[in-house]
Amino acid sequence: MPIKNCVLCTKEFKARKTRNKFCSQECRYSAARKRTIGKCGVCSKEIICMPSDKKFNKGKYCSRDCWRKSDSCKNGRPPVRYGSENNKWNGGKSISRGYIHVRISEHPRRNKRGYVPEQVLVAEKFIGRFLSSEELVHHINSIKTDNSTDNLYIFPNRSEHTKYHMALFCSVQLLS
Repeated sequence: MPIKNCVLCTKEFKARKTRNKFCSQECRYSAARKRTIGKCGVCSKEIICMPSDKKFNKGKYCSRDCWRKSDSCKNGRPPVRYGSENNKWNGGKSISRGYIHVRISEHPRRNKRGYVPEQVLVAEKFIGRFLSSEELVHHINSIKTDNSTDNLYIFPNRSEHTKYHMALFCSVQLLS
């Protein structure tokens, strides 16, 4: 039997047939799945990982214990970056369901994440007080990102807002 080196792990093995390229079934299956062999970042143990693992910063450590010992993890948890330190920070503004939201954590109408719809802030600044929980801000031209004071109307409650839309809907149907 000829002695060959494994294509994947480069270990020497006795090949039963001349076409054998791998020392074991594990190496053969790993190569079939396009897996690669790397080393643990802490203990230098060999680990088998997918190419996509390297792309997404996975496959660096052989176990959770080694990951916890690494510099990228403090107190058993990865570093958490909030606000301007986060890579995805865009100045405290986000768009949800077409509406612009601004991060103001002390506002009475904030959501769980601390964001308030921008149209509410513009309307409150214009009238000089906070809106009650019943009051609703409506965009007159139906463009959700147009938060100019000329385009906003404050309804006293959801019922009045629904009546307005029903009247608008019925008048459009009569014209058709």
